[in-house]
Amino acid sequence: MSDRGERQSLLLPILIPVGGLAAIVLVLFTFSRVLLSVKPNAATAVAFVAAAGIMAIAAFVASRRHVTGAALGAFVGAAAGIAMLAGGIAIAVIGPPEGEGPEPFHAVLAAPEGAVTEGFTTPNGEPVETLLFEADAPIELEFENQEPVAHNVQILDGPDDSAPSLFDGPQITGPATTTYEIAPLPPGEYFFLCRLHPGTAMQGTVVVEPGPPPGEGEPPPGEGSPGDSPSASLDGGG
Repeated sequence: MSDRGERQSLLLPILIPVGGLAAIVLVLFTFSRVLLSVKPNAATAVAFVAAAGIMAIAAFVASRRHVTGAALGAFVGAAAGIAMLAGGIAIAVIGPPEGEGPEPFHAVLAAPEGAVTEGFTTPNGEPVETLLFEADAPIELEFENQEPVAHNVQILDGPDDSAPSLFDGPQITGPATTTYEIAPLPPGEYFFLCRLHPGTAMQGTVVVEPGPPPGEGEPPPGEGSPGDSPSASLDGGG
């Protein structure tokens, strides 16, 4: 036997499993991209169909008396074909997953010492009579209760405390901070207050406006800056 033939006979037992492993990794990576390209429920169905098909092919290959390298290659190719076919059908029939929603609009609000008479402020103590939110975006309102008395934030669909409630945040006893997650609001004006202390200084107006075009997120003069006051910015500042 020639030296070339001896080298081939020595390398072949190594190259076959290494090549098979590389092919399997490539198939798995590609299949994972397919699953990420469809909706979650569809991804589960695609994975089930692909697994059932691969198990059927594996059972067929295992039933053969002699398993050759060509048979193993055909098995890997068939498994990849089943996975890609199932994923392609899912994308064509069900469609890709829905895109992520808009980035939450972040605002801050505080109940200082003596909030019942002083009203709401920023965490730095600046009075807040108006909350300015971006329209049609989820809202993250960071509320800091700075005194050992329970307070909350409630938003009403109208100009005063007789309007129906849109959002009623859980009460917290300070000193403590919580983040209220508020559903997107359409443009308009609303009323907010502490539900636990109606008729006091702990109230104000919520103004919801469409977000500014890119590059035009500067607040009007006198309304603060993102992160300083919830009555300031339209660009979220997530």
